[in-house]
Amino acid sequence: LSRGLGDVYKRQVMALPKVIVGPQNSGKTTMLKRMVKEYHKCGYSNVIIDFIESCETAREVSEAIPKEDKVIIRLGGKEYIPALAFSEVSKRITEDMDKWDRVYLANLIAEQVETLINAVTDATTGYLTAPMLRYLHAASMITFIRPNATLQDVFHVLKDYEVRNQAIKYAKYSKCFEEKDEIFLDLQELHKRDGQGKKIIGTREDLIIGITNRITILKKNPYLKTMLGAPIDPMQDFENYIKTGKSIFIMIPQSQFPNEMIRDVLTTYFLSRLWLVVQLRCDNKGSRLCNIVFDEVAQVPRTAKFLAEHLNELRRHRLGLIT
Repeated sequence: LSRGLGDVYKRQVMALPKVIVGPQNSGKTTMLKRMVKEYHKCGYSNVIIDFIESCETAREVSEAIPKEDKVIIRLGGKEYIPALAFSEVSKRITEDMDKWDRVYLANLIAEQVETLINAVTDATTGYLTAPMLRYLHAASMITFIRPNATLQDVFHVLKDYEVRNQAIKYAKYSKCFEEKDEIFLDLQELHKRDGQGKKIIGTREDLIIGITNRITILKKNPYLKTMLGAPIDPMQDFENYIKTGKSIFIMIPQSQFPNEMIRDVLTTYFLSRLWLVVQLRCDNKGSRLCNIVFDEVAQVPRTAKFLAEHLNELRRHRLGLIT
């Protein structure tokens, strides 16, 4: 793949999107297997996200990579349940860091949370209105300034007024925001008060019904529900995997996740997590190329939309799309 090309030109060409086209049994998987093997030999990283049937493509392609250079993440079994979090970013957040950097990192995660929640959409969820997105952003910001926060923590801030008050107090104490920042005013709107308007007695869930409907859908799947409550595993680090040239195989078997939308949410989650990782790299020109491999991406429309929105930026961040 890279013979005869200068280093700079090679990096540019290798990062361009690539589409494999052909009828059934024409050798697409075999070609993909060879491409991943060649990319590995060149020292590049690969991320294969397989959500088709029993993930045969990922299994076949993984055979071409030495055991010590591959990471297999198979979802659906009780043996391994990753946290639904953006740990590569949240691990950088500390209580003693510069408050500007802290808010910046929290905002990066908040943007991806909005993308992920928007991916949970069917006939029952309703629309996410502008005010709902405002509440979601505010909850995400005061949640993710804390080290190692997860998506579950955001949901607790939105739904539980006691947790919300504690999070507001923590955010004010952190000095990351102004005392009368709109974020605090937005979250205080969610307080349900007694007849005199003094005592907080609950949450005005009517204001966030579109978000809570999506939370309900996520929690209907027992595996996703457990992912929401799972602790962050510091050993699962996509930033480190890419730096060391690992090939990562993410398997989302259809038998475990028969709901198309849930598979779409999971592929969107892993893709947005990778997107955050490469955005944090300081030296794009010198960074290791990482190829993202999707087969039949049209089956996950929200993931396809995410890719379409960022397609022109992938090469610049040394992400090579293969589909």
